Amino acid sequence: MFDFGATKLTTTVFAINTKPNDGKRGSIKVKSVVSDASLGGAFMDVHLAEYLLTKFKTKDHDKIKKDIKTMQRLITEAKKVKEMLSVNPIMTVHIESFWDDRDFSYKLSREELENSCIILAPRITRVVKTALEQAGNPTIDNFELVGGASRVPFVKRVLGEFKVKLSQTLNADDDTTIGA
Repeated sequence: MFDFGATKLTTTVFAINTKPNDGKRGSIKVKSVVSDASLGGAFMDVHLAEYLLTKFKTKDHDKIKKDIKTMQRLITEAKKVKEMLSVNPIMTVHIESFWDDRDFSYKLSREELENSCIILAPRITRVVKTALEQAGNPTIDNFELVGGASRVPFVKRVLGEFKVKLSQTLNADDDTTIGA
């Protein structure tokens, strides 16, 4: 299971007994659990906000970073952008009166978003590789994707390197309520 929630990324490797007639069919054993508690969807939002800030034409970037209210507005917009670019190829970021009564407007493509997040790829793959190694490098049938950040196409592309089916049979928002 690949759980990329708001606050952390966790990969859990399960062994599911599918042998018929042994009395244990359907039993589940946890083989490994590996997390990165500092990498979640919220971290991606902050990363994207910092990227967007570089696109705002000003010499006050350091002052803006220290202004909590302004940065929170930018992080909130970055979250919306991340979600919208998960289903659309391009969108315009627009924040009225962003800094010094100046509006911020920038057209961002999904490709540019993915390129800005490429530095996160090694952290994502490290969690998955470590979980697989700790489980003894078993053959994996699929990754069950849960958590809101697992919907981001960039994340799915990174997981594609493992050549495993990506599955989203659980509702990514409701999975924790059923114990996933």
